[in-house]
Amino acid sequence: MHAAYAVDVVDSGGGPDAVFCRANMVESLDGAASLGGRSGGLGDPEDQRLMSVLRSHADVVLVGSGTVRAEGYGGAAVVESDAAWRAARGREPQPRFAVVSSRL
Repeated sequence: MHAAYAVDVVDSGGGPDAVFCRANMVESLDGAASLGGRSGGLGDPEDQRLMSVLRSHADVVLVGSGTVRAEGYGGAAVVESDAAWRAARGREPQPRFAVVSSRL
């Protein structure tokens, strides 16, 4: 799955310092971003796997402050196998989180 979502810097025309931004979010068929006040209930195990793979390619994961509160964020962003994939490429095992808020 990593190969399907990798950004090839050479093929994209960027150099080693190229900057990329990728956005991903979860929503229901009717456009809701949560189910029962949490986004975690919207996806199945394959959706959760994809989210981990996408996060494993990131240097920073942006998360809304409401999601942090509702989901109880506080630890790892990627599963162990994706952390190992990152570490094998010279990155920290977990990407950093940046919390987005209008009231910080």
